Amino acid sequence: MKIKHLLIVLLLSLLTACNESDTNSDNIAGGGIGGTGVNIGPISAFGSIFVNGIEFDTSNAIILKDGQMMTENDLQIGMVVRVESTIDKVLHIYFNENVRGPIQAIDNNNLIILGQRIILNQLTVFDGNIADLNIGDIINVSGLINADGAIQATWIEREIELQEFELVGKIVNLNTIKQTFEIGAITIDYSQPLRLDIAELQNGLLVEVKGTFLDNILLASSIEAETFDIAIGTTVEMEGFITQFDNQFFFKIGRFPVEINSQTVFHFGNVVDLALGIKVEVHGELNINGSLLLDSVTFLDIASQRTPSGRIDIDANIEAIKGETINLLGIPIQTTSSTQFRDRREMLTSFGVQQLQIGDRVVMSGFLDLTSNTLIAEVLLRKPYMINEEISLTGPIDNLKIGINNEFTILGIKVLTDKETIYEDEHLGGTELTIDFPSFFANVQQSLIEVQGIFIDDVILAKRLEIER
Repeated sequence: MKIKHLLIVLLLSLLTACNESDTNSDNIAGGGIGGTGVNIGPISAFGSIFVNGIEFDTSNAIILKDGQMMTENDLQIGMVVRVESTIDKVLHIYFNENVRGPIQAIDNNNLIILGQRIILNQLTVFDGNIADLNIGDIINVSGLINADGAIQATWIEREIELQEFELVGKIVNLNTIKQTFEIGAITIDYSQPLRLDIAELQNGLLVEVKGTFLDNILLASSIEAETFDIAIGTTVEMEGFITQFDNQFFFKIGRFPVEINSQTVFHFGNVVDLALGIKVEVHGELNINGSLLLDSVTFLDIASQRTPSGRIDIDANIEAIKGETINLLGIPIQTTSSTQFRDRREMLTSFGVQQLQIGDRVVMSGFLDLTSNTLIAEVLLRKPYMINEEISLTGPIDNLKIGINNEFTILGIKVLTDKETIYEDEHLGGTELTIDFPSFFANVQQSLIEVQGIFIDDVILAKRLEIER
């Protein structure tokens, strides 16, 4: 029987579109890739490539960036890609950055590039020091769009010199007389001769614009619609933020409408944890309504079955390795197929737990699975060899005892302070301000605490304590 196909104008609009809550903005028509599965998310590891915890053999795949052929060597950890595959092989891998242009403003972990707000966090991959970025630097950005329309960057790269900039977003305020429209805070001028691969521009259409940038105007040299065909019955797995939330049964991830039913399975959370702005990884099948009917939802942000206070961070030497589990500060840490591995010591591209050794200095960022009391690594970064004996641990405080040493525990590890310990609060003014210890311990119960110090006999002697955001 011939299967009816749907054309969903999404491409990376699934995850890279600027998000207004226009339920009927998606254009659905005939067409479709048919018979394939689609995976969308950041690359977490190589050996071919891992996306959403799944390994894909790229040996026979067509890999495209901005429509140009590339190889696996051109792909990098953190790039958000779309993988189209059949049961036995990968057909295509597509990559297209969200924005490429000059930094216009910097505010802590936020950048403004071509009018788009870029948010940097522990999951952002950058081969350099983010603190060294300056206004005017030209940056490539790949990431996921959150509910506020900002780009949660998973990968950034500095360009030495670039004449043509790029922006992916949804057309708003189209003016066919002036030949302008807007994407976010940027005006696009398409009045000059250009390559226009679109029959008709219209508000709500997701496009890729390339051109030159001056006085907050992008003078377009080319405009291309971001589309792909997908068939009814196609399985789709993707990572993204809930950008529109009608109710617990119908919502959007990026601009992709999804729905759940009584058969949907939840990991690290429950149906009541679904809400606007929550980050999830989902798996489902495209139905005749043009929605993705989800058979599973995995929470990637704080939810009922993950560390309540937020992400756990550890900077320490590996003490033991057993299978996929490593020990840091005496704590077993589980790595998974979704763990993002990075190597800053030897800069290995194919890098995973098999390349780690006892004594390696690593930074782990992850969460505590409250159902199994297991610490799971989301990011594991191997650092260069270090002489410094200090370690750091970020987590929720417990068993606080105010006294001579003001001791407490984090993840069961005892922390002791003394008169030399420095106390800081990141909440105050958005920067780390030094405070006295009574003020510190009066505000720690509902916060993450970062402790830096010396680890001796299973106890951390704190040199610095900081209340995290």
